[in-house]
Amino acid sequence: MLDPALDSASVVSPVTPSTGRFRGVRYVLHSHSERPSDIVLLLPGAAGRAENWLPVAREAWPSEYGLLAVDYPGSGDSASVEARPFLTTDSAAVFYWDLVQSLAQSMETSPPPRVHLVGLSFGAMVAQKMAAQHHAESVTLVNTYPGLWFWARPWPFYLRGLLWLTLCALTLCRPSKASSDLNEAWFLWGPARFRTPLARWRRTCLTFEAPSPVSWRSVWQWLQRRLGDVSFVVAILRHTLRCEDVRGLQASCTSVVVCANDWLLRPQNGRLLADAVGCTVVELPHGHLVQLEAPEGLVPTLQASIEASH
Repeated sequence: MLDPALDSASVVSPVTPSTGRFRGVRYVLHSHSERPSDIVLLLPGAAGRAENWLPVAREAWPSEYGLLAVDYPGSGDSASVEARPFLTTDSAAVFYWDLVQSLAQSMETSPPPRVHLVGLSFGAMVAQKMAAQHHAESVTLVNTYPGLWFWARPWPFYLRGLLWLTLCALTLCRPSKASSDLNEAWFLWGPARFRTPLARWRRTCLTFEAPSPVSWRSVWQWLQRRLGDVSFVVAILRHTLRCEDVRGLQASCTSVVVCANDWLLRPQNGRLLADAVGCTVVELPHGHLVQLEAPEGLVPTLQASIEASH
């Protein structure tokens, strides 16, 4: 029976992922079982979409896992009046925990599925909040930052990355970009463009939605997406400038993944957090994970982190 909170859903298939909406936000569930014993919530970076994690979800995972990839409001296929943007990581944490619980209830299993959290960048900040508010079996944070005041450290972001991100944002200042979001612009015009083999980069570009003719509807959608982009900036700044309580992570955080070649976040931030909560640090050579294939070493790292909680 479908939980009333879920707007829509499709049947879980071992081949075709199930898709649905929760309060206007799209989710995609990869599972080989109608009733998985473990749900792995994959939270993307700011302005992210489910597609950012789908390459990881398509890798070989144990059959008892259901991998749940999600959009953020105003990103991907979730630009609607119902999908309101988040201004804090707290509100995002409440929303996505409600989504997981509603989906778990709709599966009608006893005991309910165990919940594992995997977050990238902004998604890792949201996962931090969720772990502090609720019980999760495991938490894996990729390229995260716990808060500026807590660590009394220098600014956590690379200036070059912020400038590049600003230039990417300027490419969205046209109503014809009503279907585009900041995450897409970062892939198309950011460092990934110059680090990705040309043939694969061109194939990736073809997967993004082509600009639609400008109309009042597209102008309204463009405005929604740009408001969504601004809301992420506000939420990240509020999270960064707060003294975050990391005690909730000590019981559930199993590993922190840092990326040596990241253009946005300094890797030492993740190491500091791992030292504070006493969890494992895994360093991978890839950048900010904005690509359409799973980076080498990431999936085994995530699986080991989740299995360590059993």
